[in-house]
Amino acid sequence: MADEDVLERLDLIAGLLQLAHYDAIERARTRLREDEVTAAILDACTGEEWCPAKEMHERVLEAVPDAKLRTVQRRTRELVDRRALREHGSTRDRVYRASGLV
Repeated sequence: MADEDVLERLDLIAGLLQLAHYDAIERARTRLREDEVTAAILDACTGEEWCPAKEMHERVLEAVPDAKLRTVQRRTRELVDRRALREHGSTRDRVYRASGLV
């Protein structure tokens, strides 16, 4: 089986799982977006490009002026743990991108 066939089948499986669990995914999305810091993090990291941590923090702190950097860092870790946010790199060059799950 060619790599393209495998990727196509994996995409189909992912789509089926998203469809089967649509209600649960929507509830999770709503719950996460109720928190303005979490919503701002997801918005800052949406897109195809990876977002450097410092840039993401600046965007979130600009969008939510009374947020604290420590809160942004804690919520970022929670999103990574829940697989809503992807993380790449080491401490000095860490980048983020929304996974698209929520």
